[in-house]
Amino acid sequence: MVQDVWNPSSALKSQVLSANGLSDWQVKANLSAGNTAVLSYPDAQDTVTNPSNNPVPLASFATLTSTYAAQMPSDTGTAGPSDDYEAAYDIWLGRNGANYDQEIMVWTDTHRQVPAGSDTGKTWTDPSTGVAYEVWDSSGHNPVSLVRKSNATSGSVSLRSLFSWLQSAGYTTETGVNQIDFGFELCSTSGQAETFTVTDYTLDATCASGASC
Repeated sequence: MVQDVWNPSSALKSQVLSANGLSDWQVKANLSAGNTAVLSYPDAQDTVTNPSNNPVPLASFATLTSTYAAQMPSDTGTAGPSDDYEAAYDIWLGRNGANYDQEIMVWTDTHRQVPAGSDTGKTWTDPSTGVAYEVWDSSGHNPVSLVRKSNATSGSVSLRSLFSWLQSAGYTTETGVNQIDFGFELCSTSGQAETFTVTDYTLDATCASGASC
């Protein structure tokens, strides 16, 4: 678990994280009203690298699936008037021989947040669930954001299928997976302390025949 205050400013008044594990944690945060920049990303992290700290090649995975369950104030009816945040996966891929070279985000639940880049008008549908995601793209495909068309507080994502689709659609030339995170991008809690809770997070993989993953 990490606090991940990567864009600190005076608008982030406080952030306290408590955890019993990757599938049982919460963060209580107070961010100024009207702030629209992401200041922090408290999250659960899975580092997916080989012993040399290089990304595990996509071809090594037969399946790679994650489940999640998370609640934000906007889900419980306690959001303030200028609340701004989302629950999302933040995934780092190796690309063109470089580690942590490309960011892929999968937004599962958003309240007023808008992804970086622009809406491509394209859709990815998870073959394992039938859930559709809007595809947002930025310069250099970094980041690429997949935004769930209908918010959900729980579900699963076939990441192996997503990475294959991103390759076939020309959004990545990834060489492997470095890191998979799930948490909350926080901008504003309307100047009051609010609680964000995760009650499920798993990452399950099966290796391709003859591969190590």
